[in-house]
Amino acid sequence: MITDARVLQPEFIPREVQHRDAEVNYLSNVLNPITNGGRADPALLHGPSGVGKTCIAQIRALHCWEAHPWVPNPEQVRLRQSAAE
Repeated sequence: MITDARVLQPEFIPREVQHRDAEVNYLSNVLNPITNGGRADPALLHGPSGVGKTCIAQIRALHCWEAHPWVPNPEQVRLRQSAAE
């Protein structure tokens, strides 16, 4: 039973995901070079609808931006692209 309606909002990002440790760790390892100024290897999250692909990507990105504020977030990238046009 859902006890908190906020989880149904598209902008809701949980602080952690349960039962997806292997997937979260894999994505963390792929993204780790970014934190040192490098380039990340490509990563593809696949699976049926509703298994948490978007949620895992959002959580890892959020944790990356919190721990490493110099890594650009999507809004910063969009602003830079708009300014360059």
